[in-house]
Amino acid sequence: MSKETKKPFRQSVAEWRQFVYNPNSGEFLGRTAKSWGLILLFYLVFYGFLAALFTFTMWVMLQTLSNDIPKYRDRISSPGLMISPKPDTALEFYFNKSDAQSYAEYVSTLRKFLESKEGVPRKNALSDADLPPTVQWVGDFQAENEHLLSCFRFIQCLAIRGKK
Repeated sequence: MSKETKKPFRQSVAEWRQFVYNPNSGEFLGRTAKSWGLILLFYLVFYGFLAALFTFTMWVMLQTLSNDIPKYRDRISSPGLMISPKPDTALEFYFNKSDAQSYAEYVSTLRKFLESKEGVPRKNALSDADLPPTVQWVGDFQAENEHLLSCFRFIQCLAIRGKK
């Protein structure tokens, strides 16, 4: 068994200098210029292939989207669907049917919305004759109409506004 001898500091620095650049063989960090070129070429081809694969995958996925429906949707799956008045919490309305103050804010919001629609001509509107016997047409809402308050008296009430 031989004991390792401790190298002097100058010799260690000289070996590191020799490793970083060897003037005898022209090596840089233990590799020749040709070796470094092949490594660089490999990584350029490899990452170029990965970028092309990602681009192709995105192109294929975008081809599955239809131009007839919206590409981006919110939580409501039907585009153009509007819930009015907007509830404070999620999509739930809280009120007491015997206390008019509990739903007064909802009624005033609906009145403001319907006032802006007064006098607007309706195209392709249904008449009572076009409806099945179980459905009753209440006509156009008026701001002072009692149909608005019937929504909060638990009588079925639905206002539909179509959008293109």
